[in-house]
Amino acid sequence: MSRHLAFLVVSIVAVIATLTANAQTDPYEKFGLPNFIIGAQTHFIQGKGSIPNNLDLLQEAGIMALRDECTWGIVEGEKDKLVVPSIYDQYINGARDRGILPLIILNYANRFYDGGSYPRSDEAVEGYARYCETMVSHGKGRVQLYQIWNEWDGGCGMNRDKFGRGDVDSYMKVIRTVYPRIKKIDPNAAVISNSVCTGDEFFEETLKQGLANYCDILCLHTYVYGRADSKPEQAWLERMHNIREMIKSYNNGQEKPLVITEMGWPTHIGARGSSYETSAQNLARVYLLAKTIPYIKGIWWYDFQDDGWAYNYNENNFGLVRPDLTPKPSFNVLRDISTLIKDGQFVEQVDAGREDLWILRFKLGQDDVLAAWTTSSEEEVQLVLRSDAAKPTSLAVRRAGEIARRGTWGHRPWATAERRVDRSAKPDPQLYSCTLSQMPTIISGDLSQVRIDSCTPRPYPENARPLRSILRIPHRSAIAAPMGQPAMPVHFAQINNYDRLGDTPYGGPDDLDTSFTVNYDRDQLQLTITVKDDVLLNSDNAENAWGQDGIQLGLQILDDNQQNIPRRTELDVALTPRGPEVFLRESQTGRTPGVISEVRCTIAESATTRVYTLIIPAQVLGTKAFEPGATLAASILVNDNDGNGRKGFMTWGKGIGRSKDPSGYNLIIMQ
Repeated sequence: MSRHLAFLVVSIVAVIATLTANAQTDPYEKFGLPNFIIGAQTHFIQGKGSIPNNLDLLQEAGIMALRDECTWGIVEGEKDKLVVPSIYDQYINGARDRGILPLIILNYANRFYDGGSYPRSDEAVEGYARYCETMVSHGKGRVQLYQIWNEWDGGCGMNRDKFGRGDVDSYMKVIRTVYPRIKKIDPNAAVISNSVCTGDEFFEETLKQGLANYCDILCLHTYVYGRADSKPEQAWLERMHNIREMIKSYNNGQEKPLVITEMGWPTHIGARGSSYETSAQNLARVYLLAKTIPYIKGIWWYDFQDDGWAYNYNENNFGLVRPDLTPKPSFNVLRDISTLIKDGQFVEQVDAGREDLWILRFKLGQDDVLAAWTTSSEEEVQLVLRSDAAKPTSLAVRRAGEIARRGTWGHRPWATAERRVDRSAKPDPQLYSCTLSQMPTIISGDLSQVRIDSCTPRPYPENARPLRSILRIPHRSAIAAPMGQPAMPVHFAQINNYDRLGDTPYGGPDDLDTSFTVNYDRDQLQLTITVKDDVLLNSDNAENAWGQDGIQLGLQILDDNQQNIPRRTELDVALTPRGPEVFLRESQTGRTPGVISEVRCTIAESATTRVYTLIIPAQVLGTKAFEPGATLAASILVNDNDGNGRKGFMTWGKGIGRSKDPSGYNLIIMQ
């Protein structure tokens, strides 16, 4: 054999060996974790709930992992003395005894370091690393999942008025330090990155700095509750596919496992709260769709138990169960679908020819399973299946969370849309019919010779039910003048309109002065906002306008037939390095959030003054035209940041800054 040939053979063998080794050491499979984890948040370390009783219900619901914490401030309650409290062992041991994996968040600041702010100095980062080492050493053999902070970018667990929100550079300094030290103590520990909650920009910036090299699993929080859209999973699914491509672009073209450690729909009474039914159906839909995306390795529902009894506070109403462990419908739904989510294999999405109809096919053991639902709140869908088998086998059919019934073949289409009975209709032994709603219907059995025969919309406008009326009396109003005519300025810089966030009080008109005018024609609204500020800051982008000196607008077309009060349009406006930018945060028409070019914006600036002029098309707001005498609900918010963090904001109307509630908007009247 020649030297060249021998070298070629050796090279080929080496390549094959490398590929084989890589196949045997999959970045996720090497940990021996489930391919998909059904998780839930608990708050045992905060003294909430009964540990054994909660764990029993977690197990009953099919929950495979809990997520909790033992914070740095608790463990190092005395400088340089680290002690893990006994309650930590109680809940991680109890979870392990029931086959539940503990995911432990290593989080939050310590008053002995950096004044209780985010660990940024070398001393603070070293102190945090020692805390992490203590926790991993203590849990070795019992805890495998660790997360490096919770919502660093959002400021959760921190005094945001005092410390603001965490930055990318500081977080990367922390995780670069901590990750190798955790792996040195426990190589089998699976390290999860910070749960990014503020959007994809922060996530992308950490990826640019090599985040994928300093964790085993990436993480996001993907809340979409409170939106007017009846199909939130569509935007969520598109985002997850985009995130996959983003990860690959910063990870040498390779996927990286990702988990969602918080997702939920709170059931509080308020503009952004969901009914028990809506929360439950969204749970089912999101878990089912997550199974269609292989790089997503789990969702931890936020949270397992309501944090209290305050009916109008979202944080007291996220749970699958009430504070006394009474199950909500979402508990029953999760318990019902958990086996399918845990053990089912996604096969395909079935094209039914309708954008509002989802049909997912799974394989569960020997059974074929269809999970089907409609996103429409105006109609249900009659799904008719046809079997090509000589003798169709019976099916098990149920709405998620309910008891299965036997699906009997032999559909007879006797009922007509015209309220007549078709007496001539004959049963067809090859047909089975069921009606789909927004709650997924689960159909299981031998479907190898079954296909869709028809999908027929059946009008069922749930929103047309008589509801309790809401009488809205605006606090203030403004007159919109016809385009080209002078409009009366509205001055709203008053101490009663200023929401203070930090320690610095509002300094009067010399600190922040605000006014606006409104004009309109049939096709568009012109909003001119004048801001006088002693310190004017630019924003990196309009999506984060709230963090600097940007403007936030809430606008709502008032329609006598509108049943869903939370529907509104929110626009964020900022001067960025690219010039004026407008970000659509919410849409009354259901449009996907993002930078919007249809809203034209110019910004004239002097030393201490900015004049924002926005031209907003009627169609963007969800109306065909503006007419004399028409009204528009509106709220205007001007942020105030003098260079040391957002210290407050001035508002004309409520419903944007402290909470998202259009019932607090003021009124614009077309002259």
